Amino acid sequence: MFKLFLYIGYAVGGLYTEQGSSQDILCATTNPVFGKTSSSDFGHLYGVEYDNDFFAPHANGEDMPCAVCNRKSTTSSIMIPGTSTCYPGWRTDYHGYLATEYQAHASGSNYICIDINPEFLVAGSVNTNIGRLVGPVIAKCGILKCPPYHDKYPVTCVVCSK
Repeated sequence: MFKLFLYIGYAVGGLYTEQGSSQDILCATTNPVFGKTSSSDFGHLYGVEYDNDFFAPHANGEDMPCAVCNRKSTTSSIMIPGTSTCYPGWRTDYHGYLATEYQAHASGSNYICIDINPEFLVAGSVNTNIGRLVGPVIAKCGILKCPPYHDKYPVTCVVCSK
């Protein structure tokens, strides 16, 4: 599939043990430009690493890259959890598995969709457990209806555009 990238970068976020840490996972440029060179120690930005081997063999500890795709003003994009196919009239950008921070960590995180064929940063295989640690999201039956969902099954996702 042909993908138009605005830029490819580093997945970043706050430290998973810091309670006040931002919940967002961002895509930071690989070529940062700094204005000031000092500040008070207030918020932190760390890299993101895979916290287990679910997404690919030997993924645990690998650092996560990211990409921001070009977007035309007439294009809409949506991430749909629970499926790997787009609705009619929508184009599949990629599909994979829903991921987030571990539920017992002090800091929360937004859900993200990790491509079925994840990539890793070069020389990023040292498992530091510093920064964001992401893993798969599993379905939990109750208010979430089972069926059609299945308890403890990893949740798929798809990113679609139109």
